[in-house]
Amino acid sequence: MESIKKQPTFLELLAKPQKYKGQEVWLGGTVAALNKKGQKTLMEVIELPLDDNGRPQIDYPSGGKFIAEVSQQIDPEVFTIGTPLTIVGNVMGKAPGLLPEGGILLPLIRVKRIMPWKEKMSYGKNSSNWFDQPEGNLHAWGWGPGLYWW
Repeated sequence: MESIKKQPTFLELLAKPQKYKGQEVWLGGTVAALNKKGQKTLMEVIELPLDDNGRPQIDYPSGGKFIAEVSQQIDPEVFTIGTPLTIVGNVMGKAPGLLPEGGILLPLIRVKRIMPWKEKMSYGKNSSNWFDQPEGNLHAWGWGPGLYWW
């Protein structure tokens, strides 16, 4: 977890991926595209910030996209388009995006560990799961400030 605190923000990584080449990063997001090349798989991922448990926060805005390079073929039924995931990997530089967007170069991350999240992930003000909200929603249980504790 210490390496997470020392890593660049995603916007810093997006602006200058070469500066962080070789550095380990924790990133999350949702799969936008897959491309199998021989024994490896390239995934274009829409970045999302991670919560304290390492899960992508799907109700938060994205900082952009990155390419995740997995050194083996992955199960396309597990990693479908839209699958939320968390990766740990090393920054390798830049790579062209997989979607036809006019030759945009994205940060390339060589994946060491990858975790797909299959359970429903709902965060923020629209969450029905009180404990998954970023603020913990203590007000709902009468622990918040104010005259009346509901």
